Formats: sequence, C-alpha cells, structure tokens
Amino acid sequence: MLEHLEDDRIILRYLQDNLKDNGIAIITVPAHPWLFSEHDRVCGHYRRYTKKQLKDLLGNFDCKIYYYNSLLFPAEILYRLITKGKNNLKQVPDILNHLLFFILSLEYYLLPILPAGLSLLAIVKNRK
Repeated sequence: MLEHLEDDRIILRYLQDNLKDNGIAIITVPAHPWLFSEHDRVCGHYRRYTKKQLKDLLGNFDCKIYYYNSLLFPAEILYRLITKGKNNLKQVPDILNHLLFFILSLEYYLLPILPAGLSLLAIVKNRK
C-alpha cells in the first residue's frame, strides 16, 4: 500500500496511532527502484523501495524486512526485458495461477535466506 501513497510517511503516523502494544503490522511493497516501469504506473505506484529505504522509513519501529517473490525474480526480469517494462496486467490461466501460488507459498519457509526478490515484506512492531 505504501507505494500507492504520494507521501508514504503518512503510514508512520497511522502506525503510531493504531498499532496496539504487542501488535504487529505486515507491510509489503515492490522492491528495486530500477524496475520501476509502465507496469508500476498502471498499478498506481509512486515508487519501488530498496531494503534500506523501507528500513529508514520504518526506523521508529522494531521491524524485520525480507525479500519475497524471489523464486520468480529471474523470470520476471527476463519478461520485463522482453516487454521493455510495458504493462503486463493480464489474467493468467487457472493452472498457471495455482502453480504461481504454490511457488510463492514455498517462499514462506525461505524468507530469512532469500537474497533478492520482486517485493519486500516488513513485519513491524511498536517500540514500547
């Protein structure tokens, strides 16, 4: 959601006002600013993030940040090179959707060791 906000710092106030003691927020954002393309604009994105940018933005909170959507990262890079970053919002066949879901589900077990990915996942806690 942060990538859809013109001023992404607004989330800081929201989290400070609404995140309960011992509560957590899970935030996902697209990674790698160098991948920003027409596809992002069509999706309503203002930006993509580096791990450091997201960590700096959430600096007032305890957070762990992981890459995910990693196993498909090489295929997506190749696809973007072929399509020159043009909009690729198309419905995929059900069988492919199930395969993609399975691949992304596997990543849950790999989060701590994934070195790169199309997205970042932050698990955020209040510092209280």
